[in-house]
This record gives sequence, C-alpha cells and structure tokens, in this order.
Amino acid sequence: MASERMTISLPTKTAKRMREMARKTGKPLSRVIADELAENESMKLRSKLAADYQAAAKEEETRRATEDISAIAGETFPDA
Repeated sequence: MASERMTISLPTKTAKRMREMARKTGKPLSRVIADELAENESMKLRSKLAADYQAAAKEEETRRATEDISAIAGETFPDA
C-alpha cells in the first residue's frame, strides 16, 4: 500500500488510546492510526449505504401506496 509521511496532532486522550492499542497489538503506532482511519472511512460508507437503502425503500413504499390509492380513486361505485 502506498503511503505518505505526515505529522499530525491528536487530542491527548486519543493519542493515549492509539499508543495503548499499538502496545497491545504489537503494531507500529502509525499502522494502528492508519487502520483506525480506514475503519472510520468504512463505517461512514456503510452508514451512507444504509441510509441510501432506507431512502430507496421508502420511495418504493410510497410508489406502491400511490398506485394502490390511484386504483381505488379510479373506481366507480353504483348509486345506492
């Protein structure tokens, strides 16, 4: 994987958590941070896909309801 060298500043709490994860996993700190960023991007994508799926399902539900209502609205009833 191609990489680019960067200098970043992290909140103290986040930096401590990253160092602890690196220590526990035996991975370099840079790898732990890269993995966390990749996971964050993946979660964002999954969230967007879920929201898009829900919107599409709602549109389909609305379309079906509109078709049902249109069918009923077009019916004629005999005079009582």
